Amino acid sequence: PLSVFLAEQVASSEGRLVEVFVMDARGLNVAASDVTSDYWQGDEDKFLLTYGLGAGKTLVSPPEYDESTHTLVGQVSQTITDPDTGQPIGAITLALNALFF
Repeated sequence: PLSVFLAEQVASSEGRLVEVFVMDARGLNVAASDVTSDYWQGDEDKFLLTYGLGAGKTLVSPPEYDESTHTLVGQVSQTITDPDTGQPIGAITLALNALFF
């Protein structure tokens, strides 16, 4: 259900949002707006510099050409926390079409 919701958000973004994926506490994708070329993000900055540093962390990456979407994208990643405990439980990454920003 979460992947369907993410796909709907991308589809309704008028091209601004290219893809979205949610990772668990190990960096494994648990939901994605579309099929991704890499299902483990645990070794990448989008995970290491958000989830790896704890609650409230955000990473804004400079635009790069994304092979999987064939688009120039900038990624924004943030730690996801448990609302009851405030403990990190995963991370989310949004890939934004750099041509819109």
